[in-house]
Amino acid sequence: MTDSPPSHADTDEHDDATPTAWRPARLGRALALSLLLSAILHVALVTSSLVWTLLNPTVRASFQTSLGVALMEHLGELPTPTVSIAPEVELPPEEPPPAEPDDSDESEAAPDEDTAPDEDTEPDEDTEPEPTDEAVAEASPEPSAEEREAARLAAQEEARARRERRARRAARAEEEARRQAEREAEREEEVATARTPVDDTPGPDAADLPPAERYPEGTRHPVATDLSMWGPEGAVVVVILRNDRLRRSPHRSSVETLLGALPDWRTLVGGSNVDPIDDVDAMLIASADPRFINQTFIAAVHRLPPGAVTRMLAAGVPGGVDWEEVSGRLHGTPVEGRQRRDPRVFVLPRDDLFLFTRPEFMEPLLAGAPRPRGLDGALDWLREPEENEQAEHGEEEGDPPPAPDGDEGEGAPFAAPSRLERFGDAAAGSLGGATVDLSGESRRRTRTVRATDTPPVRAEGWIDGILQVAHFGGEGPDGPAIMATLTGFATLDIAGLGNASPPSEVHLSLGAQRNPEFGARLVFSSPADARTFEQRWPRILASNRVQLGVLGLYRVFAEIEPRRDHNEILLDTVLPASLVRNLAGTVSVMMGGRR
Repeated sequence: MTDSPPSHADTDEHDDATPTAWRPARLGRALALSLLLSAILHVALVTSSLVWTLLNPTVRASFQTSLGVALMEHLGELPTPTVSIAPEVELPPEEPPPAEPDDSDESEAAPDEDTAPDEDTEPDEDTEPEPTDEAVAEASPEPSAEEREAARLAAQEEARARRERRARRAARAEEEARRQAEREAEREEEVATARTPVDDTPGPDAADLPPAERYPEGTRHPVATDLSMWGPEGAVVVVILRNDRLRRSPHRSSVETLLGALPDWRTLVGGSNVDPIDDVDAMLIASADPRFINQTFIAAVHRLPPGAVTRMLAAGVPGGVDWEEVSGRLHGTPVEGRQRRDPRVFVLPRDDLFLFTRPEFMEPLLAGAPRPRGLDGALDWLREPEENEQAEHGEEEGDPPPAPDGDEGEGAPFAAPSRLERFGDAAAGSLGGATVDLSGESRRRTRTVRATDTPPVRAEGWIDGILQVAHFGGEGPDGPAIMATLTGFATLDIAGLGNASPPSEVHLSLGAQRNPEFGARLVFSSPADARTFEQRWPRILASNRVQLGVLGLYRVFAEIEPRRDHNEILLDTVLPASLVRNLAGTVSVMMGGRR
């Protein structure tokens, strides 16, 4: 019988009955598949880790270090002993760090340098820990002398660097504290200023303002003094000439040119050789209206004897002068003055003062006037009878007057000498024979009045004040030689000032130097008006450029920077010598004189 092949059922039963260990083919396939999957996973994991490590420097360094340490420990090559080299020197104990902010934040407050740090305070970053004895004992090998010296020098350098850092921090802290204090002071000042109300309301009188309080009436202002207290009541122009300073000044000729253009001066000294600079120490010229000559007031503090003064007047005043004694003083009335509608009279209150004034000023002039002095000889002659006067001159009643030299026998007309001329001769004889041609001995060489700190003003003794004003501005050669006060500007229209108020007073001063110092003080009714003038100063210069240019003053004034002092504007500069000469000539021509 032939064996038939096994069926599927038989085969399955046979497979189930066979153990797993006896299936090598299937087991090999499964193992190979597992190894393949494991290799793929490991390759992917390692590749991604390497890529991430290479892209991250920190992780890469840590990985390399860890890997190296692991390999060295595994191989036994990692050195385990710790070598510490410390200098075998004793350094001085370090001072506690000052109370300074660190470099990162300068604004932090630092503890006091004298206060020891708390135990909990962390050590300074710059302070290195002291090596322990065990570390020093374990140090190997022992450092050499050169190494110890190098370590000592390094330690000293580090200590010096720490001290410098602390010093810099201390300086920064001190500077910051100073700045903070300044800022706080500025804030306090701003707050105080903001709280203080600004009151520009003018007081009832300019004398109540600070400049007037600092320089009351009768005292000298350092820029330019108010001279109105020594001029007549109502004068709008008052000028004082210190001839004693002008005598040695290079501008003497310029002043003589100006005086020569003054009509009154030509009348007074015309025909005589009296020198207004050498024979007069000081002059005060004032006027209530400069347009009219009969308003001019003249006072001269001179060195001439009274006889010389009367002869000077005889040479200049037409028609002569009628003299009379009033309380021991000489009063003279020009004969032709009434005809020329000029009521002014001459007054010789004493031998060193000559006045030419309107009659209405006689009472205030003589009120509180000093006692007459030096006029006794002239007054004795004036008290004599007329016949004694004629006999003294060899004149007999009915005798014709003698003819002048050179006119005898020619029938030329001749006028009899005026009373003034005869008085001048007698007075000159009684005072030692002085004539118009004065010799050096006949002049007083020293002043007869001692000035006080505050000369009396008009109401306190006008004549005494005029005598002392000759000393005003100092006794030495320096100081102002020409001083002036101008008032009456209420209706003055100043181009460029607009509708603002002009100054109520202007005070000027000019020195006697080659390039003289010029000062001007403009007084306004209120600080607000002074501020407006200061702001519009450039516009005023531009609007008056032509007028100032004619006088040569535009460039000089354009360089002036006005200064405001409450209700006053101060201007000061130095004038070139050539400008002074040209200005004197121009003004002389405008006054009708000759250049």
